Amino acid sequence: MTTRKTEVPAFRYPGSKNKLARVILKYVPKRGRKFVDACAGRGNITFRAIADGLDYERWIVNDIARAPFFRAVRDRGDKFKTTQKSKAEFDRLAEMVKRGDPHALLMEPFIAFNGGTYDGGGSTTEGGRRSPASYEANVRLACELLRKKEVQITDFDWLTCLEAEHLGQDDFVMLDVPYIGCDVGAYSAESICPTELIEHLKAAKFNWVLTEYRQPLYIKAFGEPVYQKEVQLQTTNFAVTGGKERRLECLWTNIEKSVVKRDSVTVPCEPVPDDRADAYYVDLPEQELLREIRECATVITAARNQMNKEMRRRLLPALLELKRRTFRKHPSYYETLANMGLNPDTVRQWFYRSHTADEVIGQIEEEQEAPKETVHGGERPLDAKALLLQRADKIAKAILENKIKYAKRLATEYMQAREECWG
Repeated sequence: MTTRKTEVPAFRYPGSKNKLARVILKYVPKRGRKFVDACAGRGNITFRAIADGLDYERWIVNDIARAPFFRAVRDRGDKFKTTQKSKAEFDRLAEMVKRGDPHALLMEPFIAFNGGTYDGGGSTTEGGRRSPASYEANVRLACELLRKKEVQITDFDWLTCLEAEHLGQDDFVMLDVPYIGCDVGAYSAESICPTELIEHLKAAKFNWVLTEYRQPLYIKAFGEPVYQKEVQLQTTNFAVTGGKERRLECLWTNIEKSVVKRDSVTVPCEPVPDDRADAYYVDLPEQELLREIRECATVITAARNQMNKEMRRRLLPALLELKRRTFRKHPSYYETLANMGLNPDTVRQWFYRSHTADEVIGQIEEEQEAPKETVHGGERPLDAKALLLQRADKIAKAILENKIKYAKRLATEYMQAREECWG
């Protein structure tokens, strides 16, 4: 049997940048001090960069979830042999991976759905339609590249990774972070705080490339992307959508931009003025309304970033030190924190999305085109009565969810709409 020659190792993975790697590397300096793949996934961008001959003194592959996979490739990849795909073998490997078994880790991209994790179920196209021999060659070549470049493998949070490397102008960072509003299974979109990422990248003295779908948040921060291409959303259910659900894959970078333009702005968090209530805004001129909205959004963003800093740089280190000191002491570590009112539920509440936040989202989200009803000879928009009934349904839903204030506002909008329809 003839095995297809593998020149660049590539692994299937949810959100993988294998197909985009060549494009990304066109924007990357060809040589430098450190090449940091901060959210590496299965490492397809790093493998492509090494294979294409980019010249960096040090290579760092970081991924908070997939670091064990890279270590398995480096340490056992040269001796790897695929095992037969079957339901029994999948279940066996799924148990073995919980113990960090290297073979189970190496088989995961080959046997798991979409190259993801065992939690996502088995693959219907094993290894991206690779034969067992081809996948073995793929793993062995990846092992060779990791060893050849003595690639450093870490499992930090993205910011911890960047801060640990003390990066400068001769360094490059690749950031393929979890996309906003996307759930690909491997990571949650909540794994990062986008505004914290923006604040860090604006102040960065190192070179970076960021990938995301076209998002107003990033456009406002970094301007128009340097590259964008329409792609098919891989999680689309084609039977339901008929092949819709496409996105614009984008790249942003600070390369060839002056350091002056990278400076970030610190926004003071001031208390809400005492006179701010619904009545305050009734007679406010439109320009003042816009200024109020802009200032409020800026302060909320700054407050969230500050909260992340408090947890990362103060709370977490202090908790780790307290746990070390109170080991097997009385009162225990957990008792001490409970007496302070600090427990997991308290932390969850810090990130709780309030009813007010739901109201804000409801006001910001663009209203969908009015639904249509099927009639003889085609379709027509629903009449005013039907649309008002839909609004009434929203009011009922808000009441059932105990969002009373929100329900009152919906009711006000409902009455205004009735007056517009019938006077």
